Amino acid sequence: MSDADLFIKLLPEILDDPAAAKVYDPIVCCGSPAALSSAAKWLGSMIARRLSDAEIVRIDGDVFINRLIQTIKESGDITRFTKSWCSGTVLILTGLEAFSGKEMSGEILYHILDAYLLRGQPIVVFTGTPPSRIPKLMPCIRAQLEGGILLDLGNDPIGNINS
Repeated sequence: MSDADLFIKLLPEILDDPAAAKVYDPIVCCGSPAALSSAAKWLGSMIARRLSDAEIVRIDGDVFINRLIQTIKESGDITRFTKSWCSGTVLILTGLEAFSGKEMSGEILYHILDAYLLRGQPIVVFTGTPPSRIPKLMPCIRAQLEGGILLDLGNDPIGNINS
């Protein structure tokens, strides 16, 4: 079974059974931009069908860092900023590479990931590079992400899936 097939098999199980999320969480998906984009779209439609009341929190690394900088300039309320990202039932993280060498942003991301992990809420990360190969990624974030399952989705987009 390919990692792409495993992704397609695991996600419905994780969304339907919170205990399964704790076993595999977080799911880190690596691959080409086309594969990651199609997998993220597939995941979004899967969540919409299975968890209509789910609150999906999406973190894009660059957008997150820019909003953090804006928050610091405007109010300095980092606690409120951090809590605003922790309220979802599913966390989808893209652009992990943006956190390379960004200590303050990385520290906040660490606490957000920790909040989801402690509640047993699913975390799905889409990244072009495995966390172990992202230079200057904080070791605590690397450890959190390596505690789950790493799937190499390869280069091909995930096709039309009927699950």
